[in-house]
Amino acid sequence: MGADNRDHAINLDALCKAAGVSKRSMYQLFESKGELWAVSLEERASACVATLLPEADDNRSSGERIMHVFDQLASQAGAPDFQGCRYLAVQIELKDQSHPASRVAHRVKENLTAFFRAEAEQGGASGPNLLARQLILVFDGASARAGIKADTPTGLIAPTVQPARTNSRGGALIAWRSTPTSARNVIDRPKGASPLGLASRNRSVYGGETVRFLAVKASLEPESPGVRMTAARDAEGQRATPAPRLPAKLAAHPSVQAVLARRRADDAVNPPAVIDADWLRELCLAAGADDAAAVGLDHPDLVDEREYVQSALPGTRTLIAMAVRMNRDNCRSPARSVANQEFHQTDEQANHAARTVTQALQDAGYRALNPSVGFPQEMDRFPSERIWVVAHKTVAVAAGLGVMGLHRNVIHPKFGSFVLLVTVLVDAEVSAYGQALDYNPCIDCKLCVAACPVGAIAKDGAFDALACTSHNYREFMSGFTDWAQTVADSEDAADYRSRVTDSESASMWQSLSSPPGYKSGYCLAVCPAGEDVLGPYLDDRKTFMDTVLRPLQDKKETLYVLPGSHAQEYARRRFPHKPVKEVTGGWQSPAKRSTSPDRETRTS
Repeated sequence: MGADNRDHAINLDALCKAAGVSKRSMYQLFESKGELWAVSLEERASACVATLLPEADDNRSSGERIMHVFDQLASQAGAPDFQGCRYLAVQIELKDQSHPASRVAHRVKENLTAFFRAEAEQGGASGPNLLARQLILVFDGASARAGIKADTPTGLIAPTVQPARTNSRGGALIAWRSTPTSARNVIDRPKGASPLGLASRNRSVYGGETVRFLAVKASLEPESPGVRMTAARDAEGQRATPAPRLPAKLAAHPSVQAVLARRRADDAVNPPAVIDADWLRELCLAAGADDAAAVGLDHPDLVDEREYVQSALPGTRTLIAMAVRMNRDNCRSPARSVANQEFHQTDEQANHAARTVTQALQDAGYRALNPSVGFPQEMDRFPSERIWVVAHKTVAVAAGLGVMGLHRNVIHPKFGSFVLLVTVLVDAEVSAYGQALDYNPCIDCKLCVAACPVGAIAKDGAFDALACTSHNYREFMSGFTDWAQTVADSEDAADYRSRVTDSESASMWQSLSSPPGYKSGYCLAVCPAGEDVLGPYLDDRKTFMDTVLRPLQDKKETLYVLPGSHAQEYARRRFPHKPVKEVTGGWQSPAKRSTSPDRETRTS
């Protein structure tokens, strides 16, 4: 797949001199050296394919066609100037999937993997995706070692074990063995076809465990009738599952007999131990997500999530983060009923998408679980412990769906702050995990600081969580507790109505009869970050602030603050037109009720 991996190291002046063109002419044709490198790789791709892959419809068996690739590699590796696969070298050198040359190299390698997969399917492999990944790993490992002159494939393509037996139709069996189990992934080949000639032994990380696989060059040999391997998935991969020893009464049950019959017929659900990342992303998008990425539970940024996640779904290995867009102007409206409906409808869509993905994974044979986007949560832990099963924001950032902004919302690089996040837990690894963004989509405009009516967000990045929850979550957990205490503490209806306005009572009723309403969310509403969102702010910042920020600042509304807090001082100073009301927020026990008929009326 190429003998010279030094394209990137060529001096640009020397290149232009050899080509007989000026650097100015070169840059008129190519935007950068990287693009030139990519075009060079692209130009060689066709020759690479023609040299490496067999001709289409050459009437050879799938095993022989796969073996052709390794024969060609062995031939190339014998050349003195062979330096390994140039496309693999590009990916190793750059470590940047967005680089033009990396994209070309990735496509070429994916095409080779697709060839292996297609031949495996044609040959009847029970796990063509897995076999294709194993073969590309052997190919890359062999070419890399040959490139550094540590070894050569020559002589390795030969039998190293006892010949494999054939099946009852005369087809040779190509098996992979995993350690410590004896699983086999079987390809049935046409009678009389030459068996696959690869006997290279390698090690790879597969499903979190070390896996050995062995593709055997076998001669045809009759097999005893009825011999058959049944693959069944376990925590380490796929393995042969012996018939369980069951009590006679249980074994006679019709459902049990149906399950065992499916296993004997090889119809049981046997999913790959490693979920294909492309398939998973397509599943998430089809379910209604606007973006999705997976991250392993062993990611260092998720150390605080592991206990809670494993408690919810023991055996979880991967977290799937999904983002669902919200309609921006709904969120920005001073009419909070519009904004709250947008929040809750998107919440429902995200939960539905996560449930759909969970169901698909379950149907494929995995264990999966989708905690809610917001509520319900684990209220038996409130308020001494965290009430959420998984921190969706933390997972999304680790998976590369965005970066936490100054306003403590995840900013998606495209959709900005206008997303709701949800997570699916699954008991399998994924073939590729998302990578954290290498930049922050936040443009440091500080509009969230200006919009927050209780000063919870500071310019220096400090965040007053208590101020935020006391106001924004007024009709949630602790705010409801505070309201209930007010009801209990009121002497009669007149006393209650002296403490709570009619609009406050109606708003609480609305939150009890439908999803609870947020009082603010302005920090999210005014955020201009994100490629799909940023345009109007860049075009006319004054108009943006006049139409998005100021209507929220000018709105007359009650602000709920803790007595003597910074939020109280800030709200009175910064927004004198907004009534400020002291509340306990439900965070502290009420004072002992006075028996005096003229006791001081307390504000709630």
